[in-house]
Amino acid sequence: MVYHQKRERTKVIRQTTDTWQVSGLRGTGSADFIARAVSVKPEMVATLGQAPLQPTTMFRLPFGPWLAMGKAAVATGIARGAIEECLTLATRTPSFATSPLREEVRMQLQIADAEASLRAARAFLYDALADAWHAAECGRPVTTRESALLRLASVHATRAACEVVELAYHAAGSVALFDASPLQRALRDVHAVRQHMMVADRYRQDVGRVLLGLEPQESLF
Repeated sequence: MVYHQKRERTKVIRQTTDTWQVSGLRGTGSADFIARAVSVKPEMVATLGQAPLQPTTMFRLPFGPWLAMGKAAVATGIARGAIEECLTLATRTPSFATSPLREEVRMQLQIADAEASLRAARAFLYDALADAWHAAECGRPVTTRESALLRLASVHATRAACEVVELAYHAAGSVALFDASPLQRALRDVHAVRQHMMVADRYRQDVGRVLLGLEPQESLF
């Protein structure tokens, strides 16, 4: 999409480029946005490492973990939806079976494990965020340890969400294969979230370094 707009005798060209051809998260509307001959006010520009322009608590959190926890929130939300969909499907009776899926011991154990994993991961994420949030709210810098634990909680929650979705997907059986099934979309989407650099597994090593009294090596920590 290209359109032209006149503003103070300056020709403004804005263009969106469809670059989001992916297997997951297809509905995000992601795209590259190009603007030429546009004046940008200094207060609308943000660079890494600068002091926050907004005085709110959220923007006083460390930048890397701040981005990471957003990815974890998406992943755990997808996992919750997968569990709910699996519970709905559990009332059906598969072909050649004599009882609904929910009567199977396998299904009962898988749903229990999925619920426990998701709730545990969310609890760690909320606990780590609460500590960092309290520090920022009080006006003191978030410590390296608090930042590390928030990053670890985000990475862990995203990984746990993938495992939960896989449990729900396999528990539902072949019905999850169909394009109309939310479970096959959840499987693609949650793994797409985990591919994001902010929740990469390599940050776990850096967290280990911090817990052992060493300095982190990764940028955006």
